Amino acid sequence: AGASGIATGFIANQGDAASSSGSLVLRVVDTAGAAQITQIALPAIAKGAGFAFELDYIAPILPGEYTAELCISGVNGESNTSNNCSAVQQITVRPRIVIVPMMELLLGD
Repeated sequence: AGASGIATGFIANQGDAASSSGSLVLRVVDTAGAAQITQIALPAIAKGAGFAFELDYIAPILPGEYTAELCISGVNGESNTSNNCSAVQQITVRPRIVIVPMMELLLGD
């Protein structure tokens, strides 16, 4: 698996009422469309309040180009769902290069 990381942020309820509980979903997608999904539960958030989150994830291990996006999912009764996702971020995973030192053994007769 790839390296672990933590995505952190703050979700604000800008609506006129409390939100129901739901999920925060991190989608990392490769160029072939295969997705790696990590999610955490979101509590209900009162009107005008917010929720600070930490989401543990494992980064992709294969070299290539990826996109990443955080989205809120499964919150019922929302009047505006157009602001439920972050901006899409581009990620490049480069090959890992391992340098192995060459050793010479001198053997006596």
